[in-house]
Amino acid sequence: MPSGGGYIINADLEDENYILLTLDEHENTMQNVWAEHGFTPNILFKSQSMEALRSMVAHGMGVSILSDMVFRSWSLEGQRILRKPLSDRVPNMDTGIFWLRQTPMRAASRAIVDCICRGS
Repeated sequence: MPSGGGYIINADLEDENYILLTLDEHENTMQNVWAEHGFTPNILFKSQSMEALRSMVAHGMGVSILSDMVFRSWSLEGQRILRKPLSDRVPNMDTGIFWLRQTPMRAASRAIVDCICRGS
C-alpha cells in the first residue's frame, strides 16, 4: 500500500477485475476519473443493480469504486465487503433537493437542506 495510506487508481487497481455500476452518472464519472489518472480498467461486468455489484465484490470477483453514500459493508447474502481508501482524488458527487416553490418547506425538509449545506 502506498505511503499515503490509500490505493492509487492506476497502480494498485490495474491487475484487478472491475465491477462497474452503470446507474445514473456513475459510469461517466468513473470514465473521467480513469482518463485523468491514465487508467484502463479490466471491466469484468457492468450492472445497474447495486445489489448485484455488492454480491460480486463480496464473492471476490472484482473491485469497484463507490461513493460513501451507497457503500454498505455487506452483501444481501451477508458476506462482508471491505472498504479501502484511495489516495488518488475522486470527484465528489453533487446532491440536490427539490420542492414546490408554492409550498412552504416543512421543518424536516429544512433540516435535511441545512445538513446537506453544512457538508459542502
